[in-house]
Amino acid sequence: MVILETDNVALVNLLSSDAGGRSTIAGLWQEIQELGRSLLFFKILHVRREANVAAHCCAQMPTPERCSYL
Repeated sequence: MVILETDNVALVNLLSSDAGGRSTIAGLWQEIQELGRSLLFFKILHVRREANVAAHCCAQMPTPERCSYL
């Protein structure tokens, strides 16, 4: 069971449609479609930005490029 949540309604619409194969993210769209077909349950949902706490926490995490070591 996989539920993909995003606060970007345009992305939800694109990933849920057949038009994604002609978009600038066609490769990613195709991978997501294949993954979804391989699972028993796969859903793409729109959530309000305020409700998307997990994504906010991930976005706040430092990346190796941003880390400085003393």
